[in-house]
Parts: sequence; C-alpha cells; structure tokens
Amino acid sequence: MDDTSGLSLQGELLACLGQAMQPPRSDAFFNALRDGLVDDIADLCGALGAESVAADLPPLRCALGEVEDRESLLLAYSVLFLAPPPKVRLNLVRLMDGASSGAGLGYLDEMLARHQLNLRSEHRELPDHLTVVLELAACLISRGEQGNDQAERDAKALLQQMVAPAARHLAETAADVEQAHGLPKVYSRLLALIGTTGQDPDGCLLPGTRSVAGEATGASKSAPDTGPAMAACARCGTPFVSLRDQAVLIAHLQEAGAPADHLHVCPDCRTGPGG
Repeated sequence: MDDTSGLSLQGELLACLGQAMQPPRSDAFFNALRDGLVDDIADLCGALGAESVAADLPPLRCALGEVEDRESLLLAYSVLFLAPPPKVRLNLVRLMDGASSGAGLGYLDEMLARHQLNLRSEHRELPDHLTVVLELAACLISRGEQGNDQAERDAKALLQQMVAPAARHLAETAADVEQAHGLPKVYSRLLALIGTTGQDPDGCLLPGTRSVAGEATGASKSAPDTGPAMAACARCGTPFVSLRDQAVLIAHLQEAGAPADHLHVCPDCRTGPGG
C-alpha cells in the first residue's frame, strides 16, 4: 500500500508476515528473515497476547535454522512459487475463485478504492497476491483500531474469509512439495503461521476484539458473537463467508456472465479431493 505509516501492533504483525512471503533476493533480506523474523513476531505476539500464533513459531524457527544460505532459500521459493507452472500459487483469487481475474479482483479493487489506498509502485504483483492482501489488511486493521468501522469490517472479511482458509490450504500444498523435493520447510510453516494469524483464535488481533490483559471479565468472555450473518458451505456446512460478501462476489460474476456456483462452497472443499 502507499500508506503504511502509523500501523497498529496488529498491522505491524500482518505487514511483517506479508514481507516474509517475498522472495529472498538480497543477503540483507535473507539475514533479516533467518535471524530476526521469529523474534520480531514473538515480540508482537507477546504484546498482543496472541498465544496461538506464538505457538506456531518454534517449527518455523527450526526450519529457518536449517537453511544454510540465501541461495538455498531462494531455490526453495523458486520451486514452490515461481518455476512455471507454479506448484503453489500465492494469488488468492485464483485459489478461491479458480481464475486470476473477475469477481475476486473486482472485490479487492473496490476495497482499495473505498479506502483510498493504492499499491506501491514497486509492487509487481496483482492485488490478490498474499503479500499485498496482508499489507492491505494491515492498513485496514490499523484504521479499524482508530475507529473506522468500515475498515474494521473489511479487515475481518479479508483475514477470516480469504487469508485464513487460503493460507491453510497453501501450507498443506507447500508441505507436500517441500517433502517431494527435499526443500527446507520454511514456507509451509510460514503459511501455516499466516493461516493461524488470519483465523485469530485468541480474539486479540482483529479490531474491536482485543482487550487489555486482565480486564476481560467472565461476562465479557461469554458474550454472544454479534458478527455478520455467515453463509454455510453447501458441502460441509461450515460458515465461511459473510452473506453480504458472498452476494457481492456472486453479483460480480453474474454481471460478467460467469458461473457462480463455486462461491457456495468453502475453499477447503473447493480445493479438496472432490473440489
């Protein structure tokens, strides 16, 4: 994004994870990734009380410690994400919608326009690339912390309905490729960490859900969820997208004359054996 100043702690965590998914093209980037990434995330998790996210850090630390040099990590990145055809695609719209353009990208473009955000000039990826989506979520989550209700809603939609399910699936695919090619397990574990972060099991990352340590009462912990109405997967029955966002995506596809039946199926079922 062209405005990443003043990020909240939650925003810094998301931006940090997004940058880690860039290729290690320089020694400085590689050294920061190998020697500083886990500690930086651990510090942010400690400040936020994100215990479930922090629990995913030891496997990532172990995997990074086994990487000998930048060339080894760049090779792993290239095999996973770059060598045509890519074995693991970091474009989330292609993963979730089965296409690299159309409704999903239109949805992201509308979100960028709504919040008057633009991609930085050095970004060479489409708006649905995992790095860009995490950076967008970082900006929105920070604005949500400052009282912007629309930014809060959009941040939740991105993280819970796009980032979390996509990253979990990508982590499984990456782990299979790493195993088959004898690659370090850095990126499968990083993607699993991103999936946990987007899911936010501790309720401390998304705007409006983080409480100051020690201030949460029994009553507040058991308060009913007042989130948006969710659409259930037509196959497994799991709620996976808000009815509002589902309707927007379906409308985009119908206007383009494209089928939309797949949007009634969650990403896990869509990309599974029967998908």
